[in-house]
Amino acid sequence: MSSTPTSGGEVPEQIDVPAGYGRAFRVRAGQQFEIIDVEGEQVADLCAVAAESHDEHIFLPVTRLALGRAEFRHGDVLLTDRRRGIVRLDDDPVGTHDTLFGICDRYRYEVDFALPPGHRNCRDNFVEALSAEGVSPAHADLAADNGVNIFINQRRDEQGEFHLEAPLTRPGDAARFTALIDAVVAVSACPESQSACNGGRPTPMRIRLL
Repeated sequence: MSSTPTSGGEVPEQIDVPAGYGRAFRVRAGQQFEIIDVEGEQVADLCAVAAESHDEHIFLPVTRLALGRAEFRHGDVLLTDRRRGIVRLDDDPVGTHDTLFGICDRYRYEVDFALPPGHRNCRDNFVEALSAEGVSPAHADLAADNGVNIFINQRRDEQGEFHLEAPLTRPGDAARFTALIDAVVAVSACPESQSACNGGRPTPMRIRLL
């Protein structure tokens, strides 16, 4: 972790997320944080649990029902399995976030890409990162099922088929969120290089706690 001064003199906490890995952090209700694409064309996956009760987490079926769509846009709130708002997207320079496209797991690489076991993946990244912040593996595993794709550039055509393309982010583009309750948030710098998901080359992300 490192810090850099802001124009107001405050020093936000900065967390670097290496390419292909995940990191978790704690936020208070009302606190903002940014997910920054350091080099551009990189997807970040995000999940979160309530700080006071780790069995409460972002729940995408409820969120999609409340939003009436799968896309996650400026001003939208991610809801938990108890239908409470946990984080809100406040600043969105890119506009390509998704709650439907599944996060990558170990089987994505073993089955879809015929790679040997052991490839980094967002699901394991979530479990590792949340566990480091005191969340049990069982609760982390449930939260990982409900990861949101930040900056992903996927579209559906008139036949409803998915098309995954390189993200539209440029170096330094950031999505800003506000925590609505005390929470533990995990972010994964997606490790997929076998498709256009990350422009074919996974790169780091950065978190700023404001």
